Amino acid sequence: DKYLDKILTQSKESQIQDFVDNFSKYDPNEGDLPFMYRDLYYKNLQRLAYTFSSDPTYFTIDYFEENLNKEDYLRHAMNLVSKMKGTKTATEILFTILDIYEIQERAIQQYFQNKAMWQTYSENNKKQIRYETIRRVLEKYEPIFQSKKINSYEDVTKLYAKKKQEIVDFLLRTTPNNYRIADAHFEKGRLHWENYMKTKNIQELEKALLEWKSASSFSKLEKGEFLNKETLEEILPFIKNPQTAMGNENAIQMHILSRLNKHLENKRIREEKLLWKK
Repeated sequence: DKYLDKILTQSKESQIQDFVDNFSKYDPNEGDLPFMYRDLYYKNLQRLAYTFSSDPTYFTIDYFEENLNKEDYLRHAMNLVSKMKGTKTATEILFTILDIYEIQERAIQQYFQNKAMWQTYSENNKKQIRYETIRRVLEKYEPIFQSKKINSYEDVTKLYAKKKQEIVDFLLRTTPNNYRIADAHFEKGRLHWENYMKTKNIQELEKALLEWKSASSFSKLEKGEFLNKETLEEILPFIKNPQTAMGNENAIQMHILSRLNKHLENKRIREEKLLWKK
């Protein structure tokens, strides 16, 4: 914790490089190195995007910047996964990559929202550097999306759903000795659940319930190896069968969406103390 507090004020690039320089030489399966890597990402490198203005373009700029900050991290993370494949630390890195894909997907949602709203922005606003930055992002990425036949946010969610499934499947195949296996099944179930909520495809619901039941079978994992245990226990009464789940969609969705609230609130308090202190 002292180490993470000390480096928090550094750039994201410096923090990951510091970690690689100082800790990547250690055994990725032994001691607390996997937990150390997990905390480096979730406590330090994962940024909070604040909504502090009624003007949504502030949030858009913040989200675009968050994704830009992650590019260097992703390069390091992919390289480390390649070198450490089949280790506990590689498993932790894969969970962080999954989280980054979630963030990237939401950033592209900001792209399409601003593209749809651009004509409604006043000429006065468009003269501001914030709006001009957004305009340039739209201009740069439109031909890229066209070349990939991405015409809507729905196209994006389908592509990211496929990629996130691939990450979780790779994680399930390579994690050693069932390390964090329950969280992997939980996340795979969540991805199927999200697809069900969008499509109402009963097969997606059945797959989600199957994965969550698989996760519950590993409920006796060591401390720190099943981070979603509390959330799973909250939704278990609602997922006994597809009919029960369909009748309790709102309750399940609420627990899924609020599962990170405590972590994010603790993160906000810590960052205000260490980053914004006078």
